[in-house]
Amino acid sequence: MTNLGAPLQAGDVFQLFHAASYLGSFAVTNLPPLAAGLAWSNTLAVNGSVAVFLTVSLVPTNLLWSVSGTNLLLSWPADHTGWRLLMQTNHQANGLSPNSNDWATVANSAVTNSLSLPLNPSLPTEFYRLVYP
Repeated sequence: MTNLGAPLQAGDVFQLFHAASYLGSFAVTNLPPLAAGLAWSNTLAVNGSVAVFLTVSLVPTNLLWSVSGTNLLLSWPADHTGWRLLMQTNHQANGLSPNSNDWATVANSAVTNSLSLPLNPSLPTEFYRLVYP
């Protein structure tokens, strides 16, 4: 199967065939790769279809942190791989900005559940949060 349309998303269902009865199994299925946080549900032997479902938790979670030398280590549960880590740097007196444009995505954060980031003494107030997608 090849996807020629828009990127696949959770809830997409593809009815590949109809039959009077569905027995047995398929030795091989060649389905296209999916974005992080998505997986295939293969029910060909049940109802002749395949579907895309969400594997990532949508329940907000907390970041775990520690410091190792000059690095900040951040991690979150594995079932939240696919969430993006956002960072905001403001002067301490200003606190968090409510403007969503002031948050930047940390590179490669959506493909992992842990990152080691260098501590920068010139940026004493860095704020982090997870968002999906």
